[in-house]
Amino acid sequence: VYALVDFAKCTAFSTCQPDKKLPHHYAALYGNTRILKLLCEVHPEGLLVTDVLGNSVAQLACFEATELAHPYDSHITLTGEDKPKDMGKLVQVIKEADPTMAALHLTNPENGRSVLHISSLSSEYGLAIAEMLLQEATVPIEPIYDAERYTPLHFAAQCGSIPLVHFLLKKGYPYGVHSRNGRSALHFAMQQGHFDITLHLLSLTRNGMESPLTLASQDTG
Repeated sequence: VYALVDFAKCTAFSTCQPDKKLPHHYAALYGNTRILKLLCEVHPEGLLVTDVLGNSVAQLACFEATELAHPYDSHITLTGEDKPKDMGKLVQVIKEADPTMAALHLTNPENGRSVLHISSLSSEYGLAIAEMLLQEATVPIEPIYDAERYTPLHFAAQCGSIPLVHFLLKKGYPYGVHSRNGRSALHFAMQQGHFDITLHLLSLTRNGMESPLTLASQDTG
C-alpha cells in the first residue's frame, strides 16, 4: 500500500508505464476500495489522468477487471478486500474525493463513452451509480451519445435493469434513438429477452412521436 502511495506522488509515473496507468487506475480496475481511497487522499489529481486507451479512473471502476486485461497487466494481483468488485463503493470514493465531480464526467476520447455509459451495463450497480451521477440533474448529462451513437439507455436495456431504464427515462434520456448500426434500446431489450423492458418501451409515446416499435422497425440503411 505505501509503495503505491509513493508511486502516486510521482508526477512522472504515468509516463513510465506502457499503458500510462497510475496506481489509481489499477486500484479501481481491480476493485480495491481501501487503496483507491488512500491514493485519492494523497494525490486526488490522479483521478483526472486517463490511460493509453483513454479510460479514466472512474471508468475503470465500472469495468470488470477481465474486460480490460492487457498482456503487461498479467502480473498484477491488486485484488481488494471487496469481493466481488463493488463498483458503487469505488464510484462513491471518487465522488467524495472530487466534490466537483469532474473525474466522474470525463469522456473517453477514443469511444466517446462516459462513466454513465459504462456503468449502465451493470445490472447490479448501474442504478446506484446513475443516481450518484444524476442526483441534481434535470436533463440528461453530456455526452448522451458515444461514438457509435449508443446512449446509456441502450446499455440499461441490454443488461436488463428495468429500474435503471425507468430512471434514465425519467431523467430525459431518449428511447427511440438508433445507433450507427441501426439499433435502438428496444432492439437490445428484445435481443436479450428482457420482456418487461420490451413491453415498457413498446408502451411509450411522447408528444405525438412514433412508438418505439415503429422506430425499431425502420430501415436506417
